[in-house]
Amino acid sequence: MKPIKNSSWKTLNIIVISMFCVLFVAAQPMPVEARDNIHALFNQHELIKRSVELTETGYISLTETEDAKLASILKSHVRQMRTRLKSGKMVRRWDPAFPEMVMHYEDMNHQIEPTDKGIKVIVTGTTPEAVKIAHNHAKIVSAFAKNGWDEHDVRHPAVLTEEAVESEKSEPSSTPGAACCEKGCRESVVKESTESCGKACCMKAVK
Repeated sequence: MKPIKNSSWKTLNIIVISMFCVLFVAAQPMPVEARDNIHALFNQHELIKRSVELTETGYISLTETEDAKLASILKSHVRQMRTRLKSGKMVRRWDPAFPEMVMHYEDMNHQIEPTDKGIKVIVTGTTPEAVKIAHNHAKIVSAFAKNGWDEHDVRHPAVLTEEAVESEKSEPSSTPGAACCEKGCRESVVKESTESCGKACCMKAVK
């Protein structure tokens, strides 16, 4: 085995340190003020009115409330989340849609316009993937505003991952005997019936 050159070790160390720094930044906890603002929005979600227009490049949202204090909290929340996401820090890491959004955040342009009662946000994705993620995020935030805490603990699918899974499901399998293992044939095996395809064929493909 050839010894690793010093330059290779230096490169490896740089990579490891860089990865550690990225993980450290992403893992930073939510500041108390930011967390309190989020809780206030969930607690009073019924006072919030939100409309979203999905566009070919992203979306335009208008989120407002007649409650002046809550409107101030809403504006503060949007600023806080923008600062956090731009710095690469994670949000709701346990919710698949959010790590996906953080990974593609730099591929989205955000135009934020405060209004008297809340805030208007115009998001433009610079890649097709970013546009899909922006659409998904807009729908999730609308669900937060509509359902409050009932939506808080919901795990929202990552849109690109879901598409990959669906694409994989739609592709014909090259595994011998797999074609006879549709739901009906699987049921026929359970019922010990050969029906439209052979029991042996289905049993082979199930293994």
